[in-house]
Amino acid sequence: MKKYIFLILYFASLFFMSGCKNNKQPNDENIYTSIEKINVLFYNYLFESPMSISCNSIKKEISSMDTIYVYDYDTNTLSGEFRIDNQGVFEVELTEAILLKEIEKELLKLSPADSTSTFDARISCMVKYKNGKCQKLCIGGYFSEDISYQEINQKRNNRLLYLIKNNIGYYSWMSRSKYIYMKELQDVTFKREAIIDYKDVKYIGVMFQS
Repeated sequence: MKKYIFLILYFASLFFMSGCKNNKQPNDENIYTSIEKINVLFYNYLFESPMSISCNSIKKEISSMDTIYVYDYDTNTLSGEFRIDNQGVFEVELTEAILLKEIEKELLKLSPADSTSTFDARISCMVKYKNGKCQKLCIGGYFSEDISYQEINQKRNNRLLYLIKNNIGYYSWMSRSKYIYMKELQDVTFKREAIIDYKDVKYIGVMFQS
């Protein structure tokens, strides 16, 4: 009899410990978001386009590059050189539930901008929802800071810009001299992780202030 009681208590304790462990380490299944995934195409370099680029025209395309000289606007000189192995349009798929949930929060905050100017796209995001619907989010401009959602220009949302650009690896292609022009990296209203530039150097920038 004592043997059976011991076995019951043993298996009950295992069940209890397993339940506690799951509570301490929630996974993606415990996080609800209506977004299934986001497919992203983006230019991994900065450039001026003679004609506006439409979001739908961005296609995956990678070409080899040689030595690139960095122009220092402070001294009006070439400050050095570095090599980029590949330059073009890269493809990334965002699937992490925690990230998708945060992106969804920012999408719900978007509001139409007063400007109706032609949009010049650099990052194309196809947002795919679990109900089968798809919506297009575009980010454009020289520093990729303009937002268009469902073909409507939107007011600026720095946190949305940061969430997308940071998680597709956009910043890692840039030199730190460009970061000061990216206003989402100077915004103190939300928390950000340190980012890594093209030289694998950590950049903190202006951090969140409580």
